[in-house]
Amino acid sequence: MMLLWMGIVLGLVQGLTEFIPVSSSGHLILFDSWLDAGQNHMFLQFINIGTLLALLFFFRKTIWEVLGSKDWKLMLNLLIIAIPAGVIGLLLGDIIEEAPFFMSVWTVLVGLFAVGVLMIFAEKLPRLPRAEQLTPRKSLFIGLVQCLAIIPGVSRSGSTILAGKTMGLTDEKAARFSFLASIPIMLGVCLRLFISSNNREYFVENWQF
Repeated sequence: MMLLWMGIVLGLVQGLTEFIPVSSSGHLILFDSWLDAGQNHMFLQFINIGTLLALLFFFRKTIWEVLGSKDWKLMLNLLIIAIPAGVIGLLLGDIIEEAPFFMSVWTVLVGLFAVGVLMIFAEKLPRLPRAEQLTPRKSLFIGLVQCLAIIPGVSRSGSTILAGKTMGLTDEKAARFSFLASIPIMLGVCLRLFISSNNREYFVENWQF
């Protein structure tokens, strides 16, 4: 049974780790195991609601600028980045939520180690020539790399920032695209949570105030 204080702790962990290139889902699983909260993948997805609200607030000016300028190229590239992970989530979401592999502490530790090594040697990774903007092909590559973040311990922001830098973006632009591209993903995750009655019942039944 999830206690209120456990939910607060897990929410703080999510908030502190979501906007840096470490795996927030991986850290949630580690803390969930440490607290013996006994939650599954479905509960951890509910915490993404807070992440979505934070993204919309932080990038509110950028979002209005993009919508106001009707920068269709940028919006298309962001959509392309989101498509691969979105398709996997739709097709395999139920399997991912129930598979023990995705809640394993060992899976998280391996993922954190692998991404950590890549981040250390990020500047030595091969890169394409410097580019100011993404192309659809480069966006698709970033989107495919983002799919790796389905594995707990693999940072979504870290993997997409590395992919963006590999495609020739500067550090600043790679980070900006990474977090903007996460908005469609978070919207899809939250929409899936709310349209499923089973998810709502799970959320209500497993909280003790």
